[in-house]
Amino acid sequence: MMDRRTFVCGIGLTMLLGAHGSRAQQIQTVYRVGLVEAGAPSANQHFVDAFMVGSRELGYLPGKNIVVNVRWAEGQADGFRTALAEVLRLRPDVIVVSSTFGAVEAKKVTTSIPVVFIGVPDPVGSGLVSGLAGPGGNPTGLARAAGKGLVGPIACRVVLG
Repeated sequence: MMDRRTFVCGIGLTMLLGAHGSRAQQIQTVYRVGLVEAGAPSANQHFVDAFMVGSRELGYLPGKNIVVNVRWAEGQADGFRTALAEVLRLRPDVIVVSSTFGAVEAKKVTTSIPVVFIGVPDPVGSGLVSGLAGPGGNPTGLARAAGKGLVGPIACRVVLG
């Protein structure tokens, strides 16, 4: 079970930071990630833990070359809005969200910061991206078909730094 989550997080981080991996090691850029989790820590901490494991496996070490600021929506619409406002004040290089509602809210509050969503069933239908072949804008991520697990990454270009 942890292997699947680690794989998913690895894909997400590769999408986020992979293009800058060698550069990050050379000049020790510290990337700021705002991670907004849909649920509560008591139920969903394992997703954050998996994200951190995936980060470390890709060479991103907390406090050394990555800072991950986690906020919890607690399953509430206002929780997402509050969490996103807090994350934006921290000036992240990228925002990661774990639900359709969170991704839609993130898209509303920023057009300049990349927004990576994880496991959104219908990113085109929800208005997050213009198409699966090219998102057209700052949101991108992993699409999920209901009952079928992860379908795959949306074609994307996330540029940091």
